[in-house]
Amino acid sequence: MSKPEPPTTPRGRFVYFIWNNLPRFVLLCLIGLIFFLMGIIRDQNAINTENKKTERQPEKPPINVVVYTLSATDITEKINLPGRMEPWTRLDLLAKIRGTVTSVYVKEGDIVQKGDVLASVEADDYKIALARAEAAYRFAKTELKRTRPGCKPQRQIMIMPNCSSPVPR
Repeated sequence: MSKPEPPTTPRGRFVYFIWNNLPRFVLLCLIGLIFFLMGIIRDQNAINTENKKTERQPEKPPINVVVYTLSATDITEKINLPGRMEPWTRLDLLAKIRGTVTSVYVKEGDIVQKGDVLASVEADDYKIALARAEAAYRFAKTELKRTRPGCKPQRQIMIMPNCSSPVPR
């Protein structure tokens, strides 16, 4: 596409010039408007700062103060009010082992130290487990004595169906 020929009449050349330069004119007008508004804002800021300087701050009313002289005396007035005491912190008691608690040696509110016995647990389950462990220990000890004197543990050899050489187990 080629650019059309400019008109030859003065009126046509003027319209052609305006139409081709319209975006530039709009941009120049917007820049001028921005500078104009900035000047107005600067003037308003100057007026506002002048008004703040000349504006009088209201005085604060004086505070009423009552001064008493103190002396040491006994307290004679008492107030009885209903209430309920609660601890600062609440702790949950957890045991390292499970079982049935047979007796409790402290009551709520008692002061205890680290390592104090608070309760005892039924020992029947633990006695049975101890006896079972001791029996297993004795059995293992006798097995060791039986296999130790001069006996070497035998190696079992298993022959696989599709192998030509024996495979130790």
